[in-house]
Amino acid sequence: MALKSLKRAPGLKRYTDLAAAIHVLQTRSLTLLDPEKWDDGNDRAALAEYKKRKELKTLLALCFADCNETYHHWKVFASGVLGCALSSKGMSYYPHSTAFPMSNIDRWITGLSISSDASHGM
Repeated sequence: MALKSLKRAPGLKRYTDLAAAIHVLQTRSLTLLDPEKWDDGNDRAALAEYKKRKELKTLLALCFADCNETYHHWKVFASGVLGCALSSKGMSYYPHSTAFPMSNIDRWITGLSISSDASHGM
């Protein structure tokens, strides 16, 4: 059985819940999170190792997707009837970036997709 390759989507998506999306839109800010509190043990371990190697006191992060949506994105990051995704067509991945251009957040957030139990298999 051949593996299916995920195509890269233009821009970034942030899968989250509706309350967090409203917070982003109202405050025009993104809240970075402590990866030590994340569910995924692999992500926690990788970021803990990065923090150790860089000798950082604090490491905060936020996840975005740059590929076409999958069931996994909706189930893990935006599950339930209040799941949603903020999309950006004008913003691409910035490797080694320390900040996103929040001053023009209303220009890079180009869409809000609301989860639907029927369309995401939940």
